[in-house]
Amino acid sequence: MITRKIDWLQSIDGNNKLKLNILEKQLADFYASNPDYYANIDFTSTNWIDDSEAGYQEILKLISGSSKICEVGCGSANILKHHARFRPLYSGCDFSEKLMQHNRLLYPEANFKFINKPNTLPFDDESFDFVFSVFVIEHSTDPSKFLNECSRILKPGGSLVILCPDFLGSGHMTSQRAGWSQGTAQQKLRKGKFADAIVTLFDNRIRIPFRCRQFAKKAARYPLFLVNAKPVVFDDPFSPDVDAVYVTYKIEIEKYLSSKFKVNENTSLVSSYESERRIIFCL
Repeated sequence: MITRKIDWLQSIDGNNKLKLNILEKQLADFYASNPDYYANIDFTSTNWIDDSEAGYQEILKLISGSSKICEVGCGSANILKHHARFRPLYSGCDFSEKLMQHNRLLYPEANFKFINKPNTLPFDDESFDFVFSVFVIEHSTDPSKFLNECSRILKPGGSLVILCPDFLGSGHMTSQRAGWSQGTAQQKLRKGKFADAIVTLFDNRIRIPFRCRQFAKKAARYPLFLVNAKPVVFDDPFSPDVDAVYVTYKIEIEKYLSSKFKVNENTSLVSSYESERRIIFCL
């Protein structure tokens, strides 16, 4: 039963391991029983040819010159649909074995592998000189391990790019219940759910942003890698990111990666893109 309670657990705290393992199993069962999941999230295909999507375009620039590239959480590998030149260099992995088989038929020059263990990538150490992940890490129940795995498969001197929402930094969380039921305050008002609408407005404008600010201050000092233990995905009809569980934060990710890499400053174009879309582009 999903409630309004903000139950965000520090995934790096071993005391939360049992709860997070249960959540991981629940998510795995959800993905296994939802045959339309990958079709429902496959609405960003044209981002790879959309000049307004500065994050995607920056990844394309950065890939140039790489000899082996890997996309973690590749889905339908839409980058290959629009940029065939990368196919011989490309490896991708995801949780759907059926989708990976389909990708192999579409792009036989590329390499696709099935992830059979969450947060563990099916590639050898130091295999790639460019690794990227696009709107995937927010679905991880162990984001620090996710980043460690991305680092493990990267060659020394290689580059890692993480593109994802900035939930903590923007003061909202897509899988967090606001109010007593699904929907925006405006939608609830139209249905005559006045009390629920007021509570939803309070949650979205005050309660959740306040908690985000509290956590952000802590996460700026030391990594928390908060995970929402009560995502609405198990109660509500599916929509993009109701299954996101990691409460992402740019400063946290950059600080964590700075012990492994030199974290580069974004271009002004990408920085504007981040600000406008309330997302993170970390290189």
